[in-house]
Amino acid sequence: MGNGSATFYVLLPDENQYLALCSTVLPTTAEDSVTSAGCTASSGPLQQYFQSHPGGTVRMDVRVDN
Repeated sequence: MGNGSATFYVLLPDENQYLALCSTVLPTTAEDSVTSAGCTASSGPLQQYFQSHPGGTVRMDVRVDN
């Protein structure tokens, strides 16, 4: 119960190297409630990765703090 934040980390597919990240505040919820969140991550390294790997994929790691 309460509010918190979520941080989304964009990682290389085969390494734990971060390409970008973004954070968002989670809304206040009641106990046992569900919410959703999202944000837009962008950075020079992420753009360079997609330029050199057209159609490439990335991994996501999401961490929630309250």
